[in-house]
Amino acid sequence: MVTASDASTRIAPGMRVVLLDQDVEVRDKMRAAIDSDSAFVLAGESQDWSGCQLLLERFIPELLLARVNQLPSKFVEHLSHADFPVLVGLRGESNTLVTPDGLYDTLEVPSEPEHIRGLLARVRREIYRRQADELSFLVERYVSCAVSDRVPYLSKLQVEDSNQVQEIAIEDVSLIAADGNYVRIHTKSKTYEIRETLTGIAAKLDSALFVRVHRSFVVNLSHVLNVPTKDILSIAKLSNGMEVPVGPNYREEFESIIRGRERLIA
Repeated sequence: MVTASDASTRIAPGMRVVLLDQDVEVRDKMRAAIDSDSAFVLAGESQDWSGCQLLLERFIPELLLARVNQLPSKFVEHLSHADFPVLVGLRGESNTLVTPDGLYDTLEVPSEPEHIRGLLARVRREIYRRQADELSFLVERYVSCAVSDRVPYLSKLQVEDSNQVQEIAIEDVSLIAADGNYVRIHTKSKTYEIRETLTGIAAKLDSALFVRVHRSFVVNLSHVLNVPTKDILSIAKLSNGMEVPVGPNYREEFESIIRGRERLIA
């Protein structure tokens, strides 16, 4: 069972929510709480994963309220690397809930209205925080592009290997991953660590070759083999065997780049 707005009906403005729970009474209570919060809009609800999957593909929501035991484990695992949707787990009073990495918060159901309102307030702040991170990246990328004619792109990176500093050619780098105040530089055979932020190093790279696909990852397009989809989420498969999740906010642009490259090859 899937309930959603008709395709011809435009979803009202707000943070989109998809609800997954097999209990109709739980869905009724959650729906009432969402409808009373002007910041959120219920895009759709389902009692099973197959229906929920269709809603996620159609609406790309900011928030997913779901019984975690109804979600595929691989999907929950992928959410630990994805910006959206924010996942909140629903659990019954007598049920224990193992907290996976992809879970932001939990709510015991049935729950009092004030508990649901408190949860939605926390989630709202978290969504704003993640959106602000994305906006900050876009602004920094715009600024870096505006001055790119005056700043040469990096052709080599200095890394430390066996206590010795050496240079690696930028074309040998397949992936750059954020790690706090450091970034991990992945090549075909080795991984190095540099004290730099992902945004900082991305601004020094040729955007025609290196593309940010996630808040934590920048990939070298020449090392991307293909972009399959696993449990809704897009994955960039690299020449070194790694699989990198593609965040929803980067997916459309990245897949457009890959399709354009495939047309040129054909």
